[in-house]
Amino acid sequence: MDAQGALDSLLGRLTTILVDEARLLGGLHGDVEFIKEEMECMNGVLLHLAEAHHLDRHVRAWMKQVIGLARNCEGNVELYIHSVTDARHQAIGFFGYLRRIVRYVRTIPERHRIATRIRELKVKAHDVGHRQLRYGITVPPAAGQEDAIFMDGDVQAPHGPEAEEEAARRHALLVDCSLLEDKEAYEQKIIDDNIKSMLCEEGPVEELANRESHPRIFLMTWDEYSLFQDLETVDRRFTILIMRKLYEQEISSFSCKALVSRYKLESVVVLLQEILEQVAPLPAEQEDMPRVEAEKSTETSLGDEEDDEEMQLTKKLEGFLKGKRFLIILHYVENTEDWNIIRSALLHVTAQGSPGSAIVITTPNADLVKSPYKILKPQTILGAFYSKTKELVDCSGSYVYGIGHILRLCWPDVFALKMFQHLLYVNPRRGKTQLGHFTKTLEGCRDANKSVGKQMVKISYNDLPAKYRSCLLYITIFQEGDPIRRTTVCRRWIAEGLITSRQNRAEDEADCCIEALLSRGLIQPGEISDRGKIKTFTLHRVVHEVITRIARDVNFVDTDLPPDLARHLPVHSRTGAQASHANRSMEAADGNGIVAFLPDLAKSSQWQLMKMLDLEGCRGLKKRHLKSICKIILLKYLSLRNTDITELPKQIERLQCLETLDIRHTAVQSFATRSIMLPMLKHLLSGPKGSPGNTSDGSQHLFMAVRLPRGIKGMEKLETLSHVDVSDSVNDLTDVGHLLRLRKLGVILGGSKGGLGLLFQQIEKLHGCLRSLSIQINQASKVKDTLGAEEVVTLGSPPKLLQSLNINGIRSGLLIWITELDQLTKITLSETYLGEDYMRILGKLRALRCLRLRSNSYAGSGLTFKDEEFKILKSLVVDDGIITNITFDTGAAPKLETIVWSFAKMESISGVLCLPRLKCVELNGDYVPDQVIQALEKHPNHTEFKHKPRHGHREYGATVATSTSMSK
Repeated sequence: MDAQGALDSLLGRLTTILVDEARLLGGLHGDVEFIKEEMECMNGVLLHLAEAHHLDRHVRAWMKQVIGLARNCEGNVELYIHSVTDARHQAIGFFGYLRRIVRYVRTIPERHRIATRIRELKVKAHDVGHRQLRYGITVPPAAGQEDAIFMDGDVQAPHGPEAEEEAARRHALLVDCSLLEDKEAYEQKIIDDNIKSMLCEEGPVEELANRESHPRIFLMTWDEYSLFQDLETVDRRFTILIMRKLYEQEISSFSCKALVSRYKLESVVVLLQEILEQVAPLPAEQEDMPRVEAEKSTETSLGDEEDDEEMQLTKKLEGFLKGKRFLIILHYVENTEDWNIIRSALLHVTAQGSPGSAIVITTPNADLVKSPYKILKPQTILGAFYSKTKELVDCSGSYVYGIGHILRLCWPDVFALKMFQHLLYVNPRRGKTQLGHFTKTLEGCRDANKSVGKQMVKISYNDLPAKYRSCLLYITIFQEGDPIRRTTVCRRWIAEGLITSRQNRAEDEADCCIEALLSRGLIQPGEISDRGKIKTFTLHRVVHEVITRIARDVNFVDTDLPPDLARHLPVHSRTGAQASHANRSMEAADGNGIVAFLPDLAKSSQWQLMKMLDLEGCRGLKKRHLKSICKIILLKYLSLRNTDITELPKQIERLQCLETLDIRHTAVQSFATRSIMLPMLKHLLSGPKGSPGNTSDGSQHLFMAVRLPRGIKGMEKLETLSHVDVSDSVNDLTDVGHLLRLRKLGVILGGSKGGLGLLFQQIEKLHGCLRSLSIQINQASKVKDTLGAEEVVTLGSPPKLLQSLNINGIRSGLLIWITELDQLTKITLSETYLGEDYMRILGKLRALRCLRLRSNSYAGSGLTFKDEEFKILKSLVVDDGIITNITFDTGAAPKLETIVWSFAKMESISGVLCLPRLKCVELNGDYVPDQVIQALEKHPNHTEFKHKPRHGHREYGATVATSTSMSK
């Protein structure tokens, strides 16, 4: 439960205090040590209670008190430590000693108040501990390994290329949930896709000698479920439904068609006769005769001998089908013997048909026919879940029965099916005891007529590692359905103490938490980066409802706050007493939300204990608000992103605990003082929306960001410095080379000489830590003293860990050192004027997955991708008005999935049929040649095609006035 996470955070902090700060705490050392020991005992109890999922009201109430106590203890102890340890940072010597004395005297009242509060918390901790005994809260026995219901951890996959392929295979077995909410829409898509594959002219056509060609043969079958006959019946009926829809719909591309049932497959003569009657019209003289007489006439004319009859039928049918495009459906060919009897005659009479003809066979025997015949196995939602889940866990016997039984208990709740499959995806080696527990729980849920989907969310929540459950509950502060940015929520988790790993970087541990939530289906991926990483995610309605209820039960969130305010504040802000003031303030301020609430919030006793404040998108922030915020001395996360602030107060330096400062999309261009010191700062984020670069019409714009402050080398914990402007202070770049934890660097330079060479010198010093680099040259158009080839130096120690590179304005010597970057996965180029030889260099980068060519990145009009180049490229974005032709040679970019091309004029894009993995093509421009559209229509992947005309298209990613979309 969340109480455990709260105690883990507190215990880690108290341990540090007792080890490093015992001398400074003086008389409070004993009080803090008592609190620590009491919390350790409570934490042991909570570890056992977390495994017991049937807690009574007394237990829940006690756990709520533990959470509140832990948060209050942590905040007040940190306040005290901050007040004490600040004295250590004063200057040494006599004057330093005097300043420490003055500070000590000045902070006596504050220190006394905090010390008194800690002593009160000691008494409260004692009472909470005794309350456990008074209400009979017992510790359940530890479960054995075989009987454990929930495992605290996921099955770890091995590393390496083979492991990546296996992970991709297992992930592909997860049923696509994009249409699962609407079962009818999902099954209709399956029907349409199967019919489309049989109508497509491209397919497994067998070319024979003498200019004969057999028609395409499709085998439609279904799985045999020995343990679940009803499931087999459902899939069989679904296959028959597709077969009938294929036959019944208007198909203008076929000249004739025939449907032959199983009862007509008993002999070759009967089969040929049935086909002939359906595909060949009766002679004119027999049109008015009854059907029976016509059949008798036909039989008489063919003779009495069966061999002669078969021969004559064969010749007649062969002559009729010659040159025609036909469709013949044989329904329920039961076994190989039946097929062998009719196969030779059928292929003989259809050999002269027109290319594109098709024979469709429905059969329960998947081994009936062999290659080159294509096997189709359409499945209902339940059948798809069963077969893919069985393959996911690779099991048989009673284990399969257990999985099938649980899936049937979940049916028809598709969301519940998805949640169960994700549980097995996370850990396919769940024991029979655990599956039995799932079964018993779901049976009780069905008997009580309760939601199976909600119960599966509870099971998945309890299956999470205990250290990640609080992180899931935290997401309830966001509105249902709103996209949530991955990096934002991870940094907020860290600031609020929900991620407390001591082995890994906090950011890496937060990423592990995101993956744990994704793999269990508790969050749904939204926007995905070009490198395949989740950028945003959402909460399913059912998940949001369930975890919101859990969060309230365990007192995780401040339920007194209005929902639109809760997302801005820490989850443990304890400002419920101020809610009524907040409502009145909002009304008086004409709905300015959290900004109107800030003055009342600042009066709260919890103001100084806040660790996170997210004001993104808020309007009306004044200087007085920012000064008040600068009094939150424990603040770790401050987001002013997309606000209307224009400057930061000089008091910002008081935020000595600040780890994240986000001022992106604001007009802030500098700090109030030239030099600033925030010793705990990890992430300084600045700059306007989007990546630095140019507009799609080719005009360059200046990319603005905050100026690099002096003395930044003292901020040794910095990991992200993006973006900073050094146009007027190039020499300050020397400080950047001292930031040996820096992972992401974004720098804006002016057009004069000297800056780029100095920057590269600092990059050499960061070669062991830098993962992302962005360089923007704000170069005036008429400046003669511009960057030249002589300034671009070869790096003796290139940043070989670099994964992302964004270059704008470097026009020569760029790729001398890029060839050594073995881990580079993403490149964005603008104003680089690359030649053909540089494209060949880029094509040999072994890890490159995403290539973005912006304005004037390439010097020519024709862009060619050659054989054996760009071997793992997945995404190509071209936004350059100069390029008019793109060509893919055979063997080039074999893994390319997405092409986005924004152009002023297109002449051709050729070779798309040589791209076996292509999934989506988006073309932004006025005119697309017909041959391009025709080539995309013929692509075997049924590539999604989008065309956005140029008028109304301001720049890539902006809203367009008109759009046409085609999915084949």
